[in-house]
Amino acid sequence: MSRRNRRGLGPAMVPARGRSIVGHLIVFSGGPLLLLTLLLLHVSQGQSDVSFGAVIDAIISPSGTTTDNVVRYIRLPRAAIGVLAGAALGMAGVLMQSVTRNPLASPGTIGVNAGAYLAIVAATIFAPGLAGASPVTLAFAGGAAAAALAYVIAGTTQVTPVRLALAGIAVALVCSALTAMLQLFNENETAGLFFWGAGSLAENDWSGTQYAWPRVLAGAAVAFIIARPLDVLLLGDDVARSLGQRVALTRFGGIVIGVFLAAVAVSVVGPIGFVGLIVPHVVRLLGVKGHRLLLPATAIWGAIVLIGADIVARLVTTNISELPAGGITALIGAPFFVWLARRAALPGGGGGGRSTGERFLKTSARRRVSYPVLMGISFIVLATALIAGVALGDLSFNATTTLNTLRGEGTTLSERVILDLRLPRLLVAMLAGAALAVSGALLQGVVRNPLAGPEIVGITGGAGLGALTVIVLFPGLPFALVPIAAFVGAFAAFAVVYLASWKDGLTPTRLALIGVAVSAFCAAGINILVVKAQVRV
Repeated sequence: MSRRNRRGLGPAMVPARGRSIVGHLIVFSGGPLLLLTLLLLHVSQGQSDVSFGAVIDAIISPSGTTTDNVVRYIRLPRAAIGVLAGAALGMAGVLMQSVTRNPLASPGTIGVNAGAYLAIVAATIFAPGLAGASPVTLAFAGGAAAAALAYVIAGTTQVTPVRLALAGIAVALVCSALTAMLQLFNENETAGLFFWGAGSLAENDWSGTQYAWPRVLAGAAVAFIIARPLDVLLLGDDVARSLGQRVALTRFGGIVIGVFLAAVAVSVVGPIGFVGLIVPHVVRLLGVKGHRLLLPATAIWGAIVLIGADIVARLVTTNISELPAGGITALIGAPFFVWLARRAALPGGGGGGRSTGERFLKTSARRRVSYPVLMGISFIVLATALIAGVALGDLSFNATTTLNTLRGEGTTLSERVILDLRLPRLLVAMLAGAALAVSGALLQGVVRNPLAGPEIVGITGGAGLGALTVIVLFPGLPFALVPIAAFVGAFAAFAVVYLASWKDGLTPTRLALIGVAVSAFCAAGINILVVKAQVRV
């Protein structure tokens, strides 16, 4: 190499090496200092603030005062569980991203959190003894089942990052719907799980920490043991096999440990999203490479993110209720997920994605059933559902009584129950369902995207956020402005999704991913407004 070329390489290499050194200093020196500072602030924060000096005295030389007891047995356990859960989620995220070679993978995006939460809720209802004895086992089983289902749906032979993310989000939505249904029909058994299910660090003693720390430590130790095989795995399956790597075993071990760490976090603080997605990317952007450095780095910064989120959440805490930390992580993580989705290499980019959506819509539009037959079947199903809806319930009526009541010839009791209580609710449900269906058809036709739907592209979440903003922040305004605010919120959310999804064209997958992120952001905003209004739901 010539002297001129050597001189040319020098300036390029030095800044890169310098950036790496600075990044490592930020991660491994600045990170612990920042975490200690946040912990001190976190412990001093509460309904009655405690000075930093009082916190240090309560830890080092307690005198048995009320302040000492609050710090040692309520606030310190909360901080400790936040550190453990954040560390577990951070390490779980980096393991899942490395094993799947998927930048969009995390406990939230592949369904692990939702599956673990569903398993715990179901066990609380149907097997409470098992739920109390081994919550981690239940959470692990549920999370593993959800991740496996997402992997199968994505296609076990050719799993692309975007396909796995979409499949995981679909599984998470199904698990969340099943969980909500179980909680709705079993309010007494699951009364204590609603707030925990939103991702809360609230602790009353050290039992949660004592339960979690050996499991997090064990998972971290096993992950550290397979750190070098994980590094080799990132070189590609063929290269890894040529180096003697057992690719399938390494991948299986990594995903099992990742699911286990996420399950531990869910079992103690509930499902908290986006921590496992954000932290690995931030650490990698700072120049940290190699899993022997990535694992402790993501543990430190996962704890920083979760403790910081809880500090922000407690700033809007009221005397009646508090905002779960999971709401703040969603506010932070949703924009980050949008950024990742825009950077991700999607199949059929540019105009190809649009033509792919058009082909799918044209294929699905081919009539397999004639229009009159379809309308006849739909009318029969709708009429049957309507009659069953007004007839069945805690107080049921036979078909004759129901039909007579609908004709205005029923008894006083049947008219009161059917006409005044049940029929209005069903009519509203019918109109709402029809409106959502027409909205989905219009959206899919306009943007030529088979994945477009009001709940996918952020319209539903934006409408809810807009309506609640008027109700909570401007209670003196006329109620007639609520629908207008809902429309403005829905339009704004869809505009954000559409504009953020446009990158050399509009692809169905990018639109769906960004829509889910915006919906999560709106849901977090709704949670904040509900807590701010001191509303119990």
